[in-house]
Amino acid sequence: MPRLVGIGTRAAGLAALRSVRSRDPHAPVSLIAAEWHAPDSRIMLTYLLAGKTGLEHLPLEGPDWYDQMGVRALTGRRAVAIDTRHRQVVTEDATSGRRAERVPFDRLLIATGAAAQRPDLTGMDLPGVFCLRDLDDATAILRYLNVAASGCRGAHAAFLGGGPVCVQAMTALASRDMKVSLLVRSRAVFSQLADPHTASLAEKVLRANGVRTIKDIEVSGIERRGTSDRQVPPLIVHTSRGSPLSADLVIVGKGTQPNAE
Repeated sequence: MPRLVGIGTRAAGLAALRSVRSRDPHAPVSLIAAEWHAPDSRIMLTYLLAGKTGLEHLPLEGPDWYDQMGVRALTGRRAVAIDTRHRQVVTEDATSGRRAERVPFDRLLIATGAAAQRPDLTGMDLPGVFCLRDLDDATAILRYLNVAASGCRGAHAAFLGGGPVCVQAMTALASRDMKVSLLVRSRAVFSQLADPHTASLAEKVLRANGVRTIKDIEVSGIERRGTSDRQVPPLIVHTSRGSPLSADLVIVGKGTQPNAE
């Protein structure tokens, strides 16, 4: 009986496994997942940021879903190589980085999805600079706000780029009485997604939800300097206009890139 191994636990991979099970209830199936927790709904992450839902509502499936599907779940394992000669997936422990078992396969499904694209800017590795792609990102943002920014109220979040997920995140943080600024390179928001009229309407909606838009601006780097009465001094975002922007946290939304490594 052919052995199926899947890499990745996003919606596409889970849907494929359901399809496999509907055709063959007994085929041996293993699933390699870097995350320790159950697969979560990316759509719900911004509701978590807004405080409108809790962690218990984020999983795509229940805790016993793998058992119900007859899937051997190798959680906390990262696939690092595919040995095509011996038909094995080489894995490592996602936490320690130590090599783990080799997983044999007859059929291999790669559904690793995409990761947030991080621009080549100084300061991208500073505490307080985030992307928003998965549950770990969302919980890290909330922890940072609660500790470093003395809670959410009155803190300032600067967004670099504005894709659909970032738009939801902007309004989520604004609903927590945060100041929110959107910095975009183009002369209109969503210039690659919408025509000028639609972009203008979208900007009005953002403004009505407490988001300030700063257009036609380049970000050259991020740093932290100076002192503050808060536990962690604010970040300084350097721009092409010469006047730096102070923010308590920076969220980067510059698109995605395939997890092909």
